[in-house]
Amino acid sequence: MPKDIIDRRIAQRTRAERNKRLNKAGPAQRKPPIQALTVSVPEFAALVGVSAATAWRAVYSGEVKSAKLRHTRRVPRSEVTRFTGVEPPAAAE
Repeated sequence: MPKDIIDRRIAQRTRAERNKRLNKAGPAQRKPPIQALTVSVPEFAALVGVSAATAWRAVYSGEVKSAKLRHTRRVPRSEVTRFTGVEPPAAAE
């Protein structure tokens, strides 16, 4: 085999081994997921157990605090806690 082909195969193998080592990070090395401070109105509706239309009405009437961020309306997680009395689950990655 030509030397350049052998060099490429060795480089590929070492790259694959390095990736395996990086993917084997134990639980102590993994970073915990970042929990979002706000949820969308449809997510709020699902967490509280009402329809999206009811959640939107509550947002527009001022019953639920919300903030408009560019083109989306977000509801603080504290509002979910206030409505349900239970801390909402952490957001999935």
